[in-house]
Amino acid sequence: MKIKIKIRSAYGNTLFDPACDSAKTFCAMLHTKTLTYEALNHIAALGYAIDVESGEIPHWLKELNKESA
Repeated sequence: MKIKIKIRSAYGNTLFDPACDSAKTFCAMLHTKTLTYEALNHIAALGYAIDVESGEIPHWLKELNKESA
C-alpha cells in the first residue's frame, strides 16, 4: 500500500501535503490539512510506503520507506 505526498516549505517549515485519496483520508482522520513527521511515522508503521510526488525527499523519509518495505 502506498500514499503520495507533496513536500513544500512555508515560512521555514516543511509541510507534507496529501496528494492521493488515501493521504487525504489520513488527514481527515487527524483533522488536519497537512501530515506531520509523527503522522508519517505512524502511517509507515502501518505498512504504507510514502511516495513523494514533488519536493525534495528528506533523508528520514528514505529511511522510513526502507523500514516499511
